[in-house]
Amino acid sequence: MTDVLSRTVAERATDALRSRILSGGYAPGAPLRQDAVAAELGVSRIPLREALNHLQAEGLVAGAAHRGFVVRGVSRAEAEEIFGLRLQLEPKAVALGARLANDEERGATAKALGKLNAAAAARQLDIAADLNRLFHVSLILPKRSPLTAELLTRLHAASQRYVSLHLSPDGRDEKARAEHETLYASWCAGDGATAARITTEHVERTRQDLLAAIAA
Repeated sequence: MTDVLSRTVAERATDALRSRILSGGYAPGAPLRQDAVAAELGVSRIPLREALNHLQAEGLVAGAAHRGFVVRGVSRAEAEEIFGLRLQLEPKAVALGARLANDEERGATAKALGKLNAAAAARQLDIAADLNRLFHVSLILPKRSPLTAELLTRLHAASQRYVSLHLSPDGRDEKARAEHETLYASWCAGDGATAARITTEHVERTRQDLLAAIAA
C-alpha cells in the first residue's frame, strides 16, 4: 500500500512540476532545490526525487554537478534535432495509423483533439502542450506500434517546452487548431498519404516558427 501511495504522490508531483516548468513558473536554468520544492508541493523528498528523475527522462530538467537539478532551457540546436527526428519518424507512423484505425481509436483521438482545442482556446499553454503530445501520439496508434510510440512519446515530451513557446503569440493557437483539424480529418478518413503530408508540413512549419522565435 505504501508503494502505491508513493507512486501516486510522485505522479502528482510530476504533473505539478511539469505544469510549472511549461508555464514559466520555473524559469530555464533555475535550480530546483529539493527541500524548497518539496515544501512548496507538500510532498516528501522521495516522491519528489522520483518526479525529478521522470522529468529528466522527458528532457524538462537536467542534473547538474553540485547543483542537483535545474530547469533545462531551449536552444536552436535542440529544436533542430527534436523536430528533425520527428520529421523522420512521425509522418510514416501517422500514415500507418490512418490506414489501421478503427472506430474506437478514431473516437479516442477526436476526444484528445477536443481537449487540446479547449485548452489552447483558454490559453492554458502548459496544459495544451501536454494535450498536444497526447493528440499527436494517438494518431500513431500506440498499442499497435509500441516501439514507435515509445520513441515519438519521448520526442514529444522533449518538444513540450517548444510547443508552449510556439503557442505563445496571439492567434497561434487558432492556426494550430486549424492545422490539427485538417490533419485529423484526413487521418480519420483513412487517407494515409494526405495525413503524412499534412504532418510533415505541420511539424516543419512549427520548427521554422520556433527557430525564428528562439533567434529573436
